Amino acid sequence: MKNNKYYHFLYAISDSILTFITIVVSFLASFGISKFAENLLPVMIYAGSVSIVIVLTFIVFKIYKILTSNIGLFETFKIILIVFCIQVVGLIVVSLVPQLPTFGDYIWIWLLSLVTLMFLIPSVRILVRVFKIANTIFHKKEKVRTLVIGAGAAGKIVIDESRRNKDNHNQIVAFVDD
Repeated sequence: MKNNKYYHFLYAISDSILTFITIVVSFLASFGISKFAENLLPVMIYAGSVSIVIVLTFIVFKIYKILTSNIGLFETFKIILIVFCIQVVGLIVVSLVPQLPTFGDYIWIWLLSLVTLMFLIPSVRILVRVFKIANTIFHKKEKVRTLVIGAGAAGKIVIDESRRNKDNHNQIVAFVDD
């Protein structure tokens, strides 16, 4: 359980940093250095705000509780939808602040950061899953092929525990359920 909280904390930090850097680079790419330097404070406030809102929204929607080893298409779409909604709200807020440049200036920045974040944030989780699979392939020990009867909550507990336990000699190959 402590290990999962450690990973959740690492994901929150990586999501926050990834979001912040992506938005800052999007502004820099769209504005150029001189206009970026003029708008440095609003850019930093916007990038910091969006990165904090993404992490808080992921906590509220329990995105960090999604098992990285079992991330699939549904979880990926859930992450993409949340990132999209946060970016839409961010664009609306930015367009309402009179001190910031006009909406037309932000649309390209928004699109660039939106597309980048929609692919990068789920990619981190997918890459962790790929590395875990590759690690098990390259460090294959003598395993006993195992069939789990029951695919409900108890079956999920069995597979989670078998993956978590380093001394486990069972390789779960299938679930059977009525």
